[in-house]
Amino acid sequence: DLIVSIKADGTVFIGQDWIPDRDLPRYMKSEHDKDATRNVMIKADKRSNFGKVRLVVKAANEADCTAVSFLTEKQVAGTKSAQGGAGSRGGARR
Repeated sequence: DLIVSIKADGTVFIGQDWIPDRDLPRYMKSEHDKDATRNVMIKADKRSNFGKVRLVVKAANEADCTAVSFLTEKQVAGTKSAQGGAGSRGGARR
């Protein structure tokens, strides 16, 4: 999977690499071309600007990524656990 993280300050990371907004479409296309079967998993801080999330989804679309999902964190009794969210394939993952 290709993990795309959007931080509260709007910075975008793919894996451990910080990607400037202007380079995001080209970087995602390059990653897609290396392995077209990879799923794009978007993890955004709840304080992230929705426009930034939209920018990442648009870049994934322009890179011909067909499997895009959102990672969410579920709080259970004061703890957090990562959950896969509904993606472009439809339905929620568990």
